[in-house]
Order: sequence, then C-alpha cells, then structure tokens
Amino acid sequence: MKYKLLVLDVDGTLLNNQKEISPRTLAALLKVQQMGVHIVLASGRPTNGVMPIAEKLELNHYGESYPDVEKLSEQWRAYDIFPMASNVQFVFFHKKGSNDVLVKVLLNEKEAKLPVKTDVAPYYHWKDVESYYREKLDKYQHI
Repeated sequence: MKYKLLVLDVDGTLLNNQKEISPRTLAALLKVQQMGVHIVLASGRPTNGVMPIAEKLELNHYGESYPDVEKLSEQWRAYDIFPMASNVQFVFFHKKGSNDVLVKVLLNEKEAKLPVKTDVAPYYHWKDVESYYREKLDKYQHI
C-alpha cells in the first residue's frame, strides 16, 4: 500500500523532549515528501506555534519566493498544511421503528451547514452525509 497522506501530532510525537525535530526524523519526513506523500500537522497549538515547524519541514514549498505579494494567498494557504482547532460534533437521531438515521452537525457549538442536499433541514439523512464523505475520501485514494 502506498501512503499518500501522513498526519502527525506535534507535541510528544513529532517533537522530542527538547521540543525539536530530531535530525533523523527530519530527514525521513523530507524524503517521504519527495516520494509524493503529503504531510499534515495536527496540533492544538495556534498558527504561530506551528508555522516554525511547517517551515522546517518545508511544507507547501515553504521558503519559495512569490513575486506578487497580492497573489500570495492564492499560492500559499496555511490551512492546507494544518487544520485549525475546532470542535465538530455529529449528533445522530434514530426514531424507533425507522431505518432512517438523521444527523445534525455543530461547529463550535453552533449549527453548521453541509454541502449535502436535505429535505429535513437543519438535519441531514445519514446515508447522504456518509455518501458525500466517502466520495471525498475516494478521491484521496486516487491522488
């Protein structure tokens, strides 16, 4: 199986007790990127706490020069490298005697909308949500 994505926790996993990436780990992670594996940092740290690590790992070609600073956001996006901290909740509802399972999504304790069609807003049929995310995951298998 060829891996396409490597998600790494930062503190206590990627970083050692001295809060550093060991030379051996750094060399291995730079090598897997050359082999086409995408690296994502998962951390509860704020953006400015993760950026030095992203720089050291050369994520998203960090360090390249961009001649037009006005278009920088089109070429370099921090959220592509690591997700921002948030609280996502899927709340499931199942009516006794029914095969239909409904789901409501909360983002940071507030109702969230999904790009999934629904006839029972603000709820979604689980089969539709599951189908949507399975299609997204299948695309990653073909990268």
